Amino acid sequence: EWEETDVPMFFHTPRGGDSTVEDIMTMCHRFVMATETGVTDGHADDQEIAVVYPGGMGPKGQDRSPFVNVDTTTVEGIERAQQMGFADSGLADAVVTYFLYEANNLFTTTAKGRIFTVFRHPIERAISMFFYIQVADWEPTYDPSLKEMTIEEYAKSPKIENNWLTRQLSNTPGGDLTDEHLNLAMEVVRRKVMVGLMTEIEATMERFERFF
Repeated sequence: EWEETDVPMFFHTPRGGDSTVEDIMTMCHRFVMATETGVTDGHADDQEIAVVYPGGMGPKGQDRSPFVNVDTTTVEGIERAQQMGFADSGLADAVVTYFLYEANNLFTTTAKGRIFTVFRHPIERAISMFFYIQVADWEPTYDPSLKEMTIEEYAKSPKIENNWLTRQLSNTPGGDLTDEHLNLAMEVVRRKVMVGLMTEIEATMERFERFF
C-alpha cells in the first residue's frame, strides 16, 4: 500500500522504452527527478544536496525541468548521493536507476523506494540495442564496428548483452547464471516491482499514475 513518504524508483532497462516514461515524468508531471541529468552543468562538484535546473531556468512558460544534483544511474553516483544525505533530503519525486541493490541505500524505513519498470520483449530490445549503439556516440557502449555486422552476427558474438536483466535482478554482475539466479530474478519482480509493458504503454502509464 502506498504511503505519502514513499518515493517512486524507476528501474531503467536499456532500450526498454524507458525514455518515454522518464519524459512523461519530467515534461508532463514536472517531477523533481534524480537521474544523470542532475550532475550536468558542473553540478557533479556540488558539495550540498539541492534541486537544480540544468541549462538554466529558461524563459517564462519554458522552464527547465528540476533535478536533484546527484546521479543515481551509476554505482559511484549512488554512493555520492548517499554521502550527501539524499535519503533524508526528501527532494526527489522520483529516482531513476539501473542498480536496484545499490540504490537501496538511497532510502530509509520512513522513506521507502517503490520500484516500477517497463518491460519490452527481449528480442525487440536486443535489436533496438544493436542499431542504437552503432550511432549513439555519447554512450559508453558506443560501438561503430557494429555497422559492419549483420544482426545475426551480432547475436552470435560476445558483443551482445549477457542476460543483463537477470543479472541486475539477481545481483549477479559476473560469472555463470543458473536456474537459481533466474528464479531469484523472477521472485524479485513478483514481490518488489510494479511492471508495465512497452507494447501497452498507455495502459501502463495509466496504471503507474493511479498508483503513484
